[in-house]
Amino acid sequence: MTNLHTDWRRSTGARRSGLRALACALAALCATSGAAPTAAPLAPKPQHGEAARQMARILPREHILRLPMSDEVSARAWTNYFNMLDFEHVVFLQSDIERFRGSATELDDKLTEGDISFAFEVMEVYRARLRDRVDYATSRLKKPFDLNRAETFAWKRKDAPWPESKAAWDELWRQRLQNDLVGRLVAAQLSARTNGPPDASAIAESIAKQYQRRLSIVTDNDGDWVAQMYLSAFTRAYDPHTDYMSPSSAEDFNIEMKLSLIGIGAELSSEDGAAKINRLIPGGPAARDTRDIHLMPGDKIVAVGQGRTGEMVDTLHWPLNKVVRLIRGEKGTVVRLTVIPQSDPTGTATKIVDLVRDEVKLEEQAVKSSVENAVDSGGQNRRVGVIKVPAFYADMKAGASGKGDFRSVSRDVAAAIEKLREERVEAIALDLRGNGGGALIEAVRTTGLFIPVGPVVQVKEGFRVRMLPDADPSVAYDGPLMVLVNRLSASASEIVAGALQDYGRALVVGDSKTHGKGSVQTILELDREGKLGQIKITNASYFRITGSSTQLRGITPDIVISSPFDFYPDLGEDRQPNAIPWSRVAPVPYTAATGLAKVLPELTAASVKRRSTDPRFVAYARLLKRIEDINRMNELPLGIEERRRLAESDKELNELQRDPEEDDDGGTRPEPKKKAGQPDLVLEESLRILAETVLLQPAVMPPPPPAGKAVPMPQWLQEWLRETP
Repeated sequence: MTNLHTDWRRSTGARRSGLRALACALAALCATSGAAPTAAPLAPKPQHGEAARQMARILPREHILRLPMSDEVSARAWTNYFNMLDFEHVVFLQSDIERFRGSATELDDKLTEGDISFAFEVMEVYRARLRDRVDYATSRLKKPFDLNRAETFAWKRKDAPWPESKAAWDELWRQRLQNDLVGRLVAAQLSARTNGPPDASAIAESIAKQYQRRLSIVTDNDGDWVAQMYLSAFTRAYDPHTDYMSPSSAEDFNIEMKLSLIGIGAELSSEDGAAKINRLIPGGPAARDTRDIHLMPGDKIVAVGQGRTGEMVDTLHWPLNKVVRLIRGEKGTVVRLTVIPQSDPTGTATKIVDLVRDEVKLEEQAVKSSVENAVDSGGQNRRVGVIKVPAFYADMKAGASGKGDFRSVSRDVAAAIEKLREERVEAIALDLRGNGGGALIEAVRTTGLFIPVGPVVQVKEGFRVRMLPDADPSVAYDGPLMVLVNRLSASASEIVAGALQDYGRALVVGDSKTHGKGSVQTILELDREGKLGQIKITNASYFRITGSSTQLRGITPDIVISSPFDFYPDLGEDRQPNAIPWSRVAPVPYTAATGLAKVLPELTAASVKRRSTDPRFVAYARLLKRIEDINRMNELPLGIEERRRLAESDKELNELQRDPEEDDDGGTRPEPKKKAGQPDLVLEESLRILAETVLLQPAVMPPPPPAGKAVPMPQWLQEWLRETP
């Protein structure tokens, strides 16, 4: 077995695997005009069994939790597999589930023996049930629906029971089809591009073809697809970041990892059959887009079109690697995306975003700084510096080779601090919002710019816990400091924010918590020849110097100013299935300052009062409440008029997100801002808090350690940083 040390090994920003595509890959690549023919039964190949045996051996030994291949893992894998196939619980019948439930605690033993026949048995039943449902949908969509009857559809079915009978099955699908039809009719009615009433029969026919395409992909796929999905169900029984990659999927995995090269610049995963945007790559086309209608983390791509006028191809339920290939293309060409906004997961309103494919501009990923003005409670204008850190990047090879001019985030932050000093700023805000992580050592070095020598983070691998210190006694900046975070701030961002908070060095402001990813992944090959595939496996965890893990809990800000991300239902490690539990290790000695803690109550009270009386924040609070209400909505109206009113409300919500300053009573908007994009109210209020900090507590540095107590960088860490992929 070969251990391939990758950027995950030394990075806190590990991305979700592109294999999430196969978890929900239930649709077709090309349109068909009718139901697909019955396919020949699928069967496992010898290499599938050998991959299963190797995986059953490696997972318990190498995963951070050291979980044995047990009945508990088997039951989790059983649940994962059925949810991968039928995440909405609409294809199988309850009798099917009961038929297979007896195997739920036996699959671990079979995996150890290299027997994955269960996956193929389930797949044959799934194929038959899906064929039945597509036939039903094709027939039912040719008949009229009562669009005036007052009824609702329970659209959230991840935890719903499977249908008990054929009658219940048909009624569920009748509502599902009517929901599809009503949604598309209303969208067509509200579209400015539609002339005259929409053609209901044409829309019904397109829905039927969508389900036929879904059946085609299931019919056409081979045994490798089934094996990969099933083995992935076992890896994800350990945690959501551990994945199996077959040899044939490695190329597609790399395509996803490199999507930012010539594409839209977005990190994607598959969720509920759609390509979900996890984050926008700094410097990519999507991140540079400042138009009113643009992509946001959490949005779901359901269709892709080429050029300004090319036909939109429905990609719902496509494997993610196929969606990625549609999105990627030649530099300078246009791709159009139909998107369900994260703010409206019901799908009653969609948006179309067109982007020009381009490479990620490396310079635009780099640290940027600016000087802003903020007024304190005494009426004095304060010059405040803002340092935006999109990611914790570093040229690891150049640094390890001893080159003195290599690029890294810590060096760029240090340069930004020097520039802001020359601008005579009185305080600095370190903006880590949307920063998904990066190089661990850069998190340590960046923290070290603001503190004397001392511990920064602890790393647990197996049963060994190591402390990573800031070894440089110099301090680049010792004035008032703030760290801005949100639900997208993860890994390295959480290390920096947590350390500066623990030292009492910085005030942390933002969403109610950060992402909560405190784990690291590495790549292990199942065999030396690479014929059995690979596992991306979680093998290490991070802990704050207090001993508390950042896993699940993330970092809790000192002052909470929520963004819309705080109310999106799927953002955060704590919302992922089988997430590694929170834990703690022993704390390490460190010296914290107490100045910020003393003034925090006054700063918090002043901020709450300002926001309660600021008309813009009052409107912003209503926006957040509406987003929360929509995400809690469990049922959708199936009547055309009620659905139209809901869609119109969603459209207004999207407009309000672009400009939350509109008066709730229909008054006129303030004078438009000169700066492109939506106003950053969170940043504006954060800088007011920072200005107030200058007034109340200008000196917040912890006392320096006694002379001669500087801690050198340990030898193991120096060797670790010299490793190359």
